[in-house]
Parts: sequence; C-alpha cells; structure tokens
Amino acid sequence: MNRILIDIKSKYLRSNRMTVQRLISAVLKRILKEEEIDGEAVNLLLVDNNQIKRYNRRYLERNRVTDVIAFGYPSPPRRYGRDSAAATQRQKEHKVITDKGIGDIVISAEKAMTEARKREIPFEQEVLRYAVHGLLHILGYDDRMAKDRKRMWKRQEEIVSHRLHG
Repeated sequence: MNRILIDIKSKYLRSNRMTVQRLISAVLKRILKEEEIDGEAVNLLLVDNNQIKRYNRRYLERNRVTDVIAFGYPSPPRRYGRDSAAATQRQKEHKVITDKGIGDIVISAEKAMTEARKREIPFEQEVLRYAVHGLLHILGYDDRMAKDRKRMWKRQEEIVSHRLHG
C-alpha cells in the first residue's frame, strides 16, 4: 500500500487542514495505483511563500516564489519525459523532506490561496492541482517542451476534474 505523508507548515491551512489532507492523500494514492506503483511513499510539505522561495533558491537556484516544487527519487519507474544522469544525482543529494519515499512535493498554500481567489475557484481545487502536478513530475512527466507540457496538463486536469465532478 502506498503512503502519502503530509506535513503542514502553512498558516493558510488552519481551518480546513483535515479536508485538504484527505483530498490530496486519496487522489495521490489513486494516481500511484493507476501507475501500478505499490508500497511507496510520497512526502508532501505545505508551506507559505517565504518558505517555498527558500526551497526554490536552495535546491533549484531560483530566487523566487513558485507554486510547487517536486523532487523525484530513482525508485519509481520512469515512464515519461527525460531522466538525465545530472538530474538523478541532484535528486539523490537533495532529499528535501525525508529520506524515505519516491519523492518530495513542496507546495505553497499561500500561492494556492491567492490563485484560487483570483480564478474564483475553491482553494482545495487549486492545492490539489499543485499536488497532482508535483506527483506527475515525480512519475516522470515533463513540462519544459510544449508537446510534453500539453500531455502533462491534460492528464493533470483530467485527474483534478474527475475528483471534483466524478
């Protein structure tokens, strides 16, 4: 059985933290099952903008706020996208949350809240979108090239839409 380990360090999740945890956990477990991955863990950290900016600067050398950062580790099968030796080495060196699992996802709950308000959608929908996006990266999806980005976003939105309407 797969495990989704969620650590909340964001003040933006005071009232609805259990709802968000259950939603993310259920959806990410379903994705792993669909990808035929079993017995693994995914670590997810929900933070505020200042914290994700620090992670972004430290691990990706980008000094800016972002919505989600994903670090995949070598254990899951790489079915999509590119898997370079440099990326694999960087992943081994930067186990962000814990030393267990197939990957770490760091999400800015603050950014999700801002974007949800701007788009007039529920916060839970936006934070779920970020979690799904991060897991797809861990599973090898890539969004650097237009055709890969289109495939990744299509899959991401199918998952988010199915969860909300299915």
